[in-house]
Parts: sequence; C-alpha cells; structure tokens
Amino acid sequence: MSASSAKPDYAFVRLTNVGKSFRIESGAIEVLRNVSIDVADRQFISILGPSGCGKSTLLMMLAGLEPVSSGAIEIAGQAMRAPRRDVGVIFQEPKLLLMDEPFSALDAITRDELNVTLLDIWERYHQTAFFVTHSIREAVFLSDRVVVLGGRPGQVVLDVTVPFARPRDLGIGESGDFNHICGELRRAIAENHARRVTD
Repeated sequence: MSASSAKPDYAFVRLTNVGKSFRIESGAIEVLRNVSIDVADRQFISILGPSGCGKSTLLMMLAGLEPVSSGAIEIAGQAMRAPRRDVGVIFQEPKLLLMDEPFSALDAITRDELNVTLLDIWERYHQTAFFVTHSIREAVFLSDRVVVLGGRPGQVVLDVTVPFARPRDLGIGESGDFNHICGELRRAIAENHARRVTD
C-alpha cells in the first residue's frame, strides 16, 4: 500500500506560496518559503517536521496573529489579514480549529485517551482542523492528511492522505498499513532533518 496526496476540489483553507521572514539586526531570517496547501472544509490536517522548520509560525499565520511575508492565505475565499472571529486556537464555535501540540506534556496513556476524545469531539462538530505535533503516530491516527514541512526555511516536502475510515480506535495503530504510513513520514522527516543539519 502506498499513501498518496490529494488536493480537494474546493479549498476552505488555501495557502498559496506562503513565505515568512523575521527581521533581525543583521538582516532577516527566512522561516517559511513557498508553502502551498489546499484544505477541504471539515478536513483534519496534521503538520509534522523537525524542530525549527516553521510549524508553529505557520499556525500563527493561519490564526491571523502573524502576517505573511509573501504569498497569500485565504479562508472561505477571503484573504486572511487579521484575526477572525470564526478561527480559534482553543475550542469555541470556530469554523477553523488550530492546535499547537496540545498534548505534548502528557504521558503516553493520557495522550492516547485525549486523542480519542479529540476525535470524538471533532466528529461531532466536524470543523476544519490544523494540528501541529512532533508525534508521527498521533498525526496518522487523528488526520485525513499529514503534511511534512522540512528544511530551513520550511517547505512542504510530503503531503500524505490517510486512508483509514472513521470512526477510528487505537487498535488501528497495530496494523501494517498504519505502520507503513508512519515509516514513510519518518523517512521524509529524517531526510530533511539531516539536510538541515548539514546545510
């Protein structure tokens, strides 16, 4: 089985050639470059990648809390230029839900339990979601798609569709197909981590 990427017919969230640079005394640091992602309404997307590749910065731009330096972000066909009332970084009555490693400080059992709870809540309200995590298995368990950012500045290096039906339970993590996808994602992250270290 091979995982594949798929662009949705209608993009509720559209990132087009998004770049982000921060000014410093000696010039500028480019954090993200040419990031293009189309996300269908009510799709659950996880963002993976090595530390420092711009995952959290991307989430801040989706929330309207950081401006883009180049390219464009659109939500429901409208340009993102400032924070919106229907975008939340915590559970509200948001159309777009943004989560930045919400379970990272928890032990493995509690984290698994909260992943199942999160999926139950998401399936009830079915909002479009971006979920940043360092856990490959968590990303595959939760998501419809997993996007890997790599390099510095961060760029999309892999966009994988997760083929498992919903609802899901933790037993899916024991399947060969699940572990095959995790291996593909791990290789992409490792290759780009090595490239970033040697550049």
